[in-house]
Amino acid sequence: MNKSMSFRRLLGNVCALFLLLCFSCKTEIVEAEKKSPVSYRVSYMQQNVDDDGYTEKESLVLEGLSGEMTAAPSKSYEGFSLREEIKNLVIAEDSSTVVEIFYDRLIFEITFSSGDGVFLGAGEDGENLNELRKTFRYGQKIVPPEPFREGYAAVWPDFDSADENQTYVPEWRGCDGVKFHVRHFLETLDGDFEEIEESSEELEGTSGTKTSFDEDDKKSFEGFDFKEVLNAVIKGGRLFHRGFLLRASFSHNHVFGSRGNGPCR
Repeated sequence: MNKSMSFRRLLGNVCALFLLLCFSCKTEIVEAEKKSPVSYRVSYMQQNVDDDGYTEKESLVLEGLSGEMTAAPSKSYEGFSLREEIKNLVIAEDSSTVVEIFYDRLIFEITFSSGDGVFLGAGEDGENLNELRKTFRYGQKIVPPEPFREGYAAVWPDFDSADENQTYVPEWRGCDGVKFHVRHFLETLDGDFEEIEESSEELEGTSGTKTSFDEDDKKSFEGFDFKEVLNAVIKGGRLFHRGFLLRASFSHNHVFGSRGNGPCR
């Protein structure tokens, strides 16, 4: 009888413990089922054009359970690359979690060729260069260097923002208003030629173009006949071309030389 009662008591205790465990497990399951999702934000940050900071391009609001990890998706943007792997975070109960994803701008190499000019002192040791290479970020405004060619101005194409590796060569245009001289020479008795300074003329033209004087432009000198005129290309510096005169004949001489010292201003 005692053994039977002990067994029943033991069996009752086991059943009570089993019921207690089942109730506790059920309570945890119900509590888990009752846990509500909370929101978190994903911010997509793009590198600035002119500095190393970042600006938010757009954002997403997603949901998850507090205590679990976020699942932030990546995006693709033209001209940008993902800076690093996405760092997901533990979701906070108060919806304060923000996952920031950073994108760097692509870098492009732009080559500037001076063509018939030169980039003065652009080398590491101050030497002149015919070509310069510069890097620009995607979307950055391309600003060309200023090449030099005496008597000419460099005209670059209209630049857009950088979006590919590219080479540019300027168009060189002659400067307007470049001064040159027209000089007249008379033959001396010993066969040399002497300038008539009071007859010298200062005119203007466009560098890179050729003067177009002919016999109709001659001046009259008593006892002299015209011989020839030597036209020349107007350019920077001083360039002298002599047209000869014959004694006892009228002659017309042109000496050309731009007094400009560099590109148009």
